[in-house]
Amino acid sequence: IARTQEKVERRVQQLCGDQHLPDLKHRVVFLIDDGLASGFTLQTAVDAIHNLSAGKVVVAVPTGHADAATRIAGVADSLYCPNVRQGMSFAVADAYEQWTDMDEDTVVRLLEEFNRTTQRQGAKTRRDRE
Repeated sequence: IARTQEKVERRVQQLCGDQHLPDLKHRVVFLIDDGLASGFTLQTAVDAIHNLSAGKVVVAVPTGHADAATRIAGVADSLYCPNVRQGMSFAVADAYEQWTDMDEDTVVRLLEEFNRTTQRQGAKTRRDRE
């Protein structure tokens, strides 16, 4: 448990830095993932968003195991999962023709690019209003 908590804290710091979550009170929050194997990680995310007083939590995944989809449907306000699979063994990657994992460095780079683009667009919008 301690190792997992440290990992989560490290990732939050790495991915969010000094930015804080926006106020989610009474807002609809969409959680999107590449799929549900066990569903426990996404269940934790749904619980965390509910604890922030979100109005609704909507989950969208392209594929998932039936047991995990049932679990998430029980905690989320809505679940969209068009490819539900059964069986003893299920890996999300099995539902894809081509699969590659995304490492943390790539996620950080993509978030940095997104933030730079968003800041440039915000500056342009402010200039256009002036």
